[in-house]
Amino acid sequence: MLISKDTGVGNPKASTKLKRTLFFNTICKKPGNLFVEISNADTNNLYEQTLNITI
Repeated sequence: MLISKDTGVGNPKASTKLKRTLFFNTICKKPGNLFVEISNADTNNLYEQTLNITI
């Protein structure tokens, strides 16, 4: 059963090791980068600074 023709979800017949590797790396990259950014955050300065401008 396929969800749609272009998702590739369902029948694994056309799957290859390269396709699986690329898919895995793609779905792991963004959350991985987020975790690295969070771990590098300055815990004493987590919030954006705002400017007080008087006109």
